[in-house]
Amino acid sequence: MRTLAIGDIHGCLTALETLLEFMELKADDQLIFLGDYVDRGPQSRGVIEKLISLSQTTNAIFLRGNHDDWMLDARTNRKMFNSWLTVGGKETLKSYGAINLDQMPTEHFEFLEQAQFYFETEEHIFAHAAVSERFPELNTPRWLMWGNFSEIKEHPTCKRIIVGHSAQRSGLPLDKGFVVCVDTYAYGTGWLTALDVNSNRVYQANESGETRQFLLSSI
Repeated sequence: MRTLAIGDIHGCLTALETLLEFMELKADDQLIFLGDYVDRGPQSRGVIEKLISLSQTTNAIFLRGNHDDWMLDARTNRKMFNSWLTVGGKETLKSYGAINLDQMPTEHFEFLEQAQFYFETEEHIFAHAAVSERFPELNTPRWLMWGNFSEIKEHPTCKRIIVGHSAQRSGLPLDKGFVVCVDTYAYGTGWLTALDVNSNRVYQANESGETRQFLLSSI
């Protein structure tokens, strides 16, 4: 069984579908999506539809990213809506053929609302942006979704922390040993990354349909 942590997708459906095929998923693989499914890339609607399908056919955990949360807040807060438009909201609306959030499927918002803020195993803690030195359940949702990667410290439990959020424009994960960032700028010129947290094998795909894999230690 593999435990595969997948970084920020940001509307990059081609990269997501290519990555899933490239990894040759097995029935017992566990997928942990680290959030930021929408905004910036061209196919946020398609990404959400794909993730909802995966929730019904695979062993998957979905975490909430700050962009997902931003879109949820934008439904009822005009100021948040206006700011959301400047960080990828326009691209998301375009993917739905919509001019406002009321025109988007209710089940897509329900999917995002059900996403968790963190996930924990015997050896790892997963969050969108950051985990403090406190136990994960004592972290605020804001810190888990918006925290600064540079401020993450080794966790008292000695569990390795896996996050996204902080785009690595090099296209390579950033590994500090006790914490790894797997947001590798999929919506830009980088790659969508999946990290097998047990073997440290990295799988990547991009919007051009290219793939590659390597060991984290080779970076």
